[in-house]
Amino acid sequence: MSIRRTSTHRPPERPRMRRYMLTIERPPSDAIAHLPRDQRYDQLRASSEHIRVALLVWIEAHGLIQEVARIELATGFHLLFMVATPHAASELLAAPRVISIEPLGTLQVDLLGYDDDDAMLPRQAT
Repeated sequence: MSIRRTSTHRPPERPRMRRYMLTIERPPSDAIAHLPRDQRYDQLRASSEHIRVALLVWIEAHGLIQEVARIELATGFHLLFMVATPHAASELLAAPRVISIEPLGTLQVDLLGYDDDDAMLPRQAT
């Protein structure tokens, strides 16, 4: 005969994580405009990486380390991508050099800025 223990104690539910895009500050355009394209890209990437590392320190200092699963490596653009709880994302809005945070999948982009009827261009006579 086997006896099986059952426990009514459940571990606390882990908060649900989501992917976010962080828009961060970038170096002033006039500070990098004179650089060749490859050096300008390197400078932008280095700036983003510096901010990413500073954000990791800020996250730990503010007790959010359990709510941020990952902040991906920086690119040459002023964007970082992270996986975190909604609570951590809202707290990160107060972090230095963070401009905005958007959940991925809910971004609304209107690249054209006009209705389909406006999209018709007149043909040129040949």
